[in-house]
Amino acid sequence: YAAETKEMLCGDLVLPRISPNVSYIPGDDANPLKSYISSLTLVSGYDVAIAYPGHRDPFRSFQARAGELLLHHRDRLDKMAAMLTVPQTAYALCLAFFGNDLSIHQLRFAMAETLAHLIYLQEEGRVEEREQNDLHSFNIRSSV
Repeated sequence: YAAETKEMLCGDLVLPRISPNVSYIPGDDANPLKSYISSLTLVSGYDVAIAYPGHRDPFRSFQARAGELLLHHRDRLDKMAAMLTVPQTAYALCLAFFGNDLSIHQLRFAMAETLAHLIYLQEEGRVEEREQNDLHSFNIRSSV
């Protein structure tokens, strides 16, 4: 960020037209969506006149776009949690959420993003993971 010119090199953190893929990768960030949301919240406070994304042309609506992305992920978290009224595997949730007409490349991204959202929901205490016969499933945490 260059305060004197109000320019932000935002890379893939804030993209003007699409939501960046936030993926869980084993051995990397334990909660990548939490890290992404924290970073997005931090940079949304900057006074930005023009932003330079990792894809597409520079854009001027940086704060508004950062806010849209925060709402997008909150909405996606709520929708995924609502789909877990019955236990589902991460793969089943992925297909139910993103559809099953995905290329192998798209499925890889969708699956990694589904895992990132499930991890976030678990840490929030909204979703629990259960294992039975080496099969992991997720569902809304039952209130006790």
